[in-house]
Amino acid sequence: MLLLSYHKFNEAQREQSVLNRLKQGEIVALISDAGTPGISDPGTQLAKMCARENIDVIPIPGACAFWRGSLGEAKQEFLIRQPKGEITLLIEGKEETKADNPTDTEVEEELRVLISDGHSLSTAVKTVAERTSMRKKEVYSLALKKFGKQIQVEDEDD
Repeated sequence: MLLLSYHKFNEAQREQSVLNRLKQGEIVALISDAGTPGISDPGTQLAKMCARENIDVIPIPGACAFWRGSLGEAKQEFLIRQPKGEITLLIEGKEETKADNPTDTEVEEELRVLISDGHSLSTAVKTVAERTSMRKKEVYSLALKKFGKQIQVEDEDD
């Protein structure tokens, strides 16, 4: 068995040597830490050369090439089976959940506070819609029913 380094800095020098060994019937294993199949590592060029020469390339993923589970499951699994080499964790963000719609009374109160603090009706509606799971159109409809006449009277006084 012969062990050769094969990386992006020497692939041009090694390709023909490896290809000649394969043509002579030797079995060659390219071991990569870049995954299976090699996409941007030197293995890509060698695989292309083999394909042009009708030499079979058989990708074999490592034993730990893919594992999926929760963080708790990972902790339990990897306490039992210690992984070797590098590990990449993909952590999904918290699932976005919509809050329950507030009651009309709660929405009206929040609108009342915002309007009495000097916010315009449209600004108050936008703020309430952003803070809740309600659509802006729903909040605006409720605001007009509750505060529409008050705001029109105030506008006429100005």
